[in-house]
Amino acid sequence: MLDYAFAGASPFVFHLSSNIWGGIVAGFVFLVALALTGNRIVSVATSLLFIVHPAHVEAIAWVSSRKDLVAAAFALPSFLAYLRYRQGGANARRWYICSLALFLFAVAGKLSVATFPAVFVAHDLFVEKRPLARSLLDKVPFVITAAVFAVIVASTQPPTGHRPLPYAMLVAFAQSGWLLTGFGRYVIYRIPPNQSADTALQIAAVLLLVALFAMPLLLRRWLPLAVVLIYWILFAFIPSQGLAFQHPVTDRYLFLPSVAAVILIAWALIKTSERFGRRGLFAAIGLLAIISIAWTRTTLAYLGEWRDPRSVWYGATQKSSDPDAYYNLGSYYQDMAGRLGKTQRGAPLPKENAETLAAAVWAGDPRLAQLLSEWQQGQEGGPIEQEFKHHLRRLAWDAYEQRIRNKGILSLPNVYFRRGLLLTDDGDKQGARREFLAAADDAAKFPFAEWRNEMLGVSADGRVLRYWRRDTAGRRWNQSLSDPCRAAHTRRAVPGSDPEGRTRIRRRRERLPPAGERVRIVRAGGGDRAFGIAGRIEEELAVALPAQDLVSGNVELRERLDHERRNRPEVLGHRPRGSAFLEQQAEDLTALRDLRR
Repeated sequence: MLDYAFAGASPFVFHLSSNIWGGIVAGFVFLVALALTGNRIVSVATSLLFIVHPAHVEAIAWVSSRKDLVAAAFALPSFLAYLRYRQGGANARRWYICSLALFLFAVAGKLSVATFPAVFVAHDLFVEKRPLARSLLDKVPFVITAAVFAVIVASTQPPTGHRPLPYAMLVAFAQSGWLLTGFGRYVIYRIPPNQSADTALQIAAVLLLVALFAMPLLLRRWLPLAVVLIYWILFAFIPSQGLAFQHPVTDRYLFLPSVAAVILIAWALIKTSERFGRRGLFAAIGLLAIISIAWTRTTLAYLGEWRDPRSVWYGATQKSSDPDAYYNLGSYYQDMAGRLGKTQRGAPLPKENAETLAAAVWAGDPRLAQLLSEWQQGQEGGPIEQEFKHHLRRLAWDAYEQRIRNKGILSLPNVYFRRGLLLTDDGDKQGARREFLAAADDAAKFPFAEWRNEMLGVSADGRVLRYWRRDTAGRRWNQSLSDPCRAAHTRRAVPGSDPEGRTRIRRRRERLPPAGERVRIVRAGGGDRAFGIAGRIEEELAVALPAQDLVSGNVELRERLDHERRNRPEVLGHRPRGSAFLEQQAEDLTALRDLRR
């Protein structure tokens, strides 16, 4: 928000801010390594390895992952303050309060650091040899803080139906561990671990997980610091697995555990070299330099895939067969095609962005020069541009086809819905109808009730119904719903202090059909999908916002409704949660089924 307040929607400022946060974290990595090892060479090598680690590209290049940077930027100084507290002295209590406050900011940044106090306990037990009971006592405020934020996140995080199964956790731990070596294959999405493993595999996974967490204890006498760093990595993996995301292994989840990984690598090499004197030290430094160069090459190559959304998703499809990568690539092609030509869906595509897209998609195609010539002459909707739009839609269709082939057990209402839009753009009304119905059917088959209803809100909304208004059944259905409230749209009145205005609103409400019908009326007649809720539809009809196509004007309509919400909250109210939200989505599904009959 500060970035936007100072520089607006400037991508440069957002990326500059992310890099600044990354630099701050790198500085704290140096200080943490110095505090743990007391060796400046190890600390310098650690910070260098951290800067060039390829797993950090996603967290820094993707602005949405800023929270990983912020959480680490507060978690590391919290650890430093805790170590200072353990040294005792007159200011020990102040350092403890400082550590707790910094941890509060860290867990507020992202819940992924919730298990970080376990690292404090590990340091107490294995480095300081502190009794367990006394160590746990001063961790209680940290645990309470983490628990409060965990409850908050759990209450707001949309349920996915995924569960943290032992076999999936074990595979995710193994994949994440390999990525921490810096020699993995780095991509935004990976095929998630198998969630349907049989009982024998689940039992074996439980035993291996127990062994994985118990094995570091074998080193506690000889290498206590290594034990602390290993448990740092293991405990940092837990939050992403406990929340059971669809993609439990992603590069951004490795940002905090990578701190321990690079400290462990640098410390182990320098520690081993001490046995061989100066020559051993030079050999260790040379090996660290080779690792840094190898990581830098991988980082720069992967960073080249983050030029724009197309390069990110196209690169992902070349490295991974994860279906979401194909869906996002298809969505990008489709959205860009909608922003070209005379008839545009969304904001016009800037000339520079259009030329970059054309150069990437039509590289080596002789039509590229003709297309650029059309744009240089200021010609919109020319024949070559129409060919380019059609080509983009075909690329989108091919990506959606690949997504469907890799469906697995997932439900794909959004894919079918977007395919329906593609067929609508091509004039294939019957094909579009089939895709829209498939979207509603596929959403209804999803086994997890709350997420199924959430997806119905995406696939079975008014945008689908608007495309059916011109066929006979859809027109009759829409007419039967729209007639009772047509009078409510004949005159506009904004609720105010004058009695006459309130009287007009009351009379309009008396003419409105029941709440369930009002939901479907607004859905079919151009009301806002995101806020089309029974509890406030009366007020929206009273304000009489103009009907708009929710495909071409969705952004504009949302902005207008947001403006109305800010300036007249008493009119628009607030979006309901919980059962009210599920009830409204259930009525959407009922409307679609009525239409099919």
